[in-house]
Amino acid sequence: MEHRTIIQRKLSRSDRGKASQNAGQWAKCVTRAAHAALTLPLTAGRRHALRVLSDDVPALLTDMGLVAWCASDQDAGVFIAFDQHALGAMVEVQTIGRVLGRACHGRRATQTDFALTIPFIDAILDDAVTNDLVQARFGRKIWVQTVSDISHFSEREFDIVSMSFRMGDGGVSGKVVIGLQI
Repeated sequence: MEHRTIIQRKLSRSDRGKASQNAGQWAKCVTRAAHAALTLPLTAGRRHALRVLSDDVPALLTDMGLVAWCASDQDAGVFIAFDQHALGAMVEVQTIGRVLGRACHGRRATQTDFALTIPFIDAILDDAVTNDLVQARFGRKIWVQTVSDISHFSEREFDIVSMSFRMGDGGVSGKVVIGLQI
């Protein structure tokens, strides 16, 4: 039996979706949304897109600081995840007005952190609809506290776009991961 890591399986798949073609557009979408919702300047860095089996999604998201699941009325789903640095930058911009890079390190995300990310998530999804990256309107957002327990990730495969950004003027780099349910 051949053993492959998650990354090897993802990269060996030949049926990549539209996410790989749209990774640059998603990065621009996140940058515009951060400026519109939080007045947080972002500088886009590395980005990549892949198609991921549903069983591999929890492993990809274990290092994320906060994961939000967004559902639409058209049976579509998307998750948006922020690493500790990105989450910290969003919290700091809204609470102290600048990015220091210390807000969320060494602690679990809270309900308040999730509430502070909702305007940014809404702005990302609104910008994505405006720029034809997604067709569905997304309403309810759910804070995913334990990634392995959520039933949404066991239903379908995902096109995932992973992007890194320099956040604010202080040189803090954070990662945003968007997963579109196929």
